[in-house]
Amino acid sequence: MYVMPGEDATLDCTIYNLGDSTDHATWVYEETSTIVANIYPTGTGNASPGYGVDTSTSNRYDLIVYDITLDGSDGEYDCYFSLDNNPDGEVGKLVVLDNVDSVDIVDLYDDQKVDIIAGETTQFTCKASDGNPAAELTWTIGDTNITEYSTYTTQVSDNNDKLHNCMSVLN
Repeated sequence: MYVMPGEDATLDCTIYNLGDSTDHATWVYEETSTIVANIYPTGTGNASPGYGVDTSTSNRYDLIVYDITLDGSDGEYDCYFSLDNNPDGEVGKLVVLDNVDSVDIVDLYDDQKVDIIAGETTQFTCKASDGNPAAELTWTIGDTNITEYSTYTTQVSDNNDKLHNCMSVLN
């Protein structure tokens, strides 16, 4: 599930016959192995700050993540049937979107015109910094997409391990 910072997100968990059990559903934020919510057969639950539970639909034990942040919410969440860590098959993944900080064609200025001479090799490098997910970079001449003639690489940002830098080199 893709979300923007500041939004709320609901992750679904369906467990049948929990109401017949003495056990409960547990939501775990897998990035830190932290229990963020417990939901009991009665439909009541407790949640850590920043989280809520929704049991308004039959057999559903949903987790609400409030006010999404890149550093505190991005990652995998698992819904377990009891603390015995018997996974019920429900996994939610939040990807917090973050616009890139910059996109630059290396060694060129804004609106700079480049003359290319037929038969000569010219290389262009485009870099995008600190985005999540990594930016998709495309190359065009007029209306023609020429991205297939480029190589694309990504790496984790030095500024934050949840952000990505990418580079595309067009030959």
